[in-house]
Amino acid sequence: MSTQVEIETAGEITAALDSILGQGVPVRDVVALAKLAEAMNWARSAAILSQSLDTKMSTLTTHTVPSEAFEQLSFLADLALAAIAASSDHGSARLILMASMRLHTIYESNLLGETLNKEETSSTVCHLQCRVNHHAMWRNVAFWNGMFFDALTCRLEKSHRAFLEQGSGEKELSAESIAELEAETKEIAFAELIQMVHFMSRFGMTEKAIRSFLDEMRALSMIEPERQAILMDNIDCTSPEASGTVAERDAIPAGFGVGADPVQRCLDMMRGGEEPCSAMELSVFLTGLKHPFHVNTLCSLLGKELAAGQLECTMYDTSFYVMSAVFAVCLAYCHECLDYVSAEHILKLSQALQLRSRGQDTVTMSRRTRCHPFWNQRQFWTNRFQGLVVLGRKELLQSSVFETLSAKDREHEEGAMPFNVLNKSVQLMLSFGVQSDFIVEFIQQTIKMKLFKDEYTAMVQDMIRFVGSYKPQI
Repeated sequence: MSTQVEIETAGEITAALDSILGQGVPVRDVVALAKLAEAMNWARSAAILSQSLDTKMSTLTTHTVPSEAFEQLSFLADLALAAIAASSDHGSARLILMASMRLHTIYESNLLGETLNKEETSSTVCHLQCRVNHHAMWRNVAFWNGMFFDALTCRLEKSHRAFLEQGSGEKELSAESIAELEAETKEIAFAELIQMVHFMSRFGMTEKAIRSFLDEMRALSMIEPERQAILMDNIDCTSPEASGTVAERDAIPAGFGVGADPVQRCLDMMRGGEEPCSAMELSVFLTGLKHPFHVNTLCSLLGKELAAGQLECTMYDTSFYVMSAVFAVCLAYCHECLDYVSAEHILKLSQALQLRSRGQDTVTMSRRTRCHPFWNQRQFWTNRFQGLVVLGRKELLQSSVFETLSAKDREHEEGAMPFNVLNKSVQLMLSFGVQSDFIVEFIQQTIKMKLFKDEYTAMVQDMIRFVGSYKPQI
């Protein structure tokens, strides 16, 4: 996790959950909430949230969460799951999954405090599951396989340890003990499969995908054919359609009753014509911002206004940290959906936007967005490099100065251009906290494109050695 995100992660997350779940009171400090949202983009913070949530669940006397607190819990869990999916942390995903099926809210008024009429209150129960089941990992059989085997391994280690301790006097297990151990293993595996099939069906996996999952488990001798049939017979009664979660999701969208447009809200703040939002508004519009249309539209509009010089690039504390949280949410989406166009806009905005603190040095937004997991997306940097080379060559050929050069000088300029683009790209990657070994692989990949003339090959190799020995300045 980046040291630039100045937050005592474990303590802040635990305190937030104590307030949200223990007291039913949302976090009121907008800067603190923005930093929490930002921190959720790292796997470490996401794991802390899932563990704290699991611990808190065992102490709750009710699973009904007041609507405002529920909104904050929803978007924090949603952000955490994006980081969890990227790091394939099956254990943390399972903890949030189980909590999401129990935690819920009941809407008696919208988030503006206006009482709903009878038509609006006919379906007002909303489970946390309905807010987080859009993640692609829930439709990925490989992810469920990993979750199953992680959970099974954990159960078997505890069970076998206890079994061996009971028979610690035996130097070698008898045939009877081995048979007993195998039988117990199959029972544990079947119990885990029952729960896994229930989870899969509740989170939108199709019957075909679940059958494929169980076929694989049978091939691995994890389940007998007759038991597989029992599990398949129970899929219909545990499906999302039967449980009503689909109706819930459609009836109670995120930010229920609030018509605020997250894109317009952000644009107004960036243009300097809007007061910073409250913590409640932040949780609502960050929840709404995860929609692909909103992310694409916001990043595109901000990118165009930045290029046109229409943005207020110097911001005071609250607006700056709110926008850092906005960019964290957008980058989480970019990471999950491989949206490189929106990420390019955020890259440019991060270098341009600044925090103006009275009596302190100016800090750029890149201090907040650097080291985000997205920046280790190799394809993003490769696509960006190739696009800049094409653009650079086009601008070079259309330059009036280029036309006046001699043939030898033209050849020199054409040869230098790809190397200059690579050099700037590597410097940018280093400044955004991209891992050195990843950058070395990126440079080696550009060499295979055969864009560099012979005289630049040695310089590229020098660049590789420099990056390999580079020590980031924290």
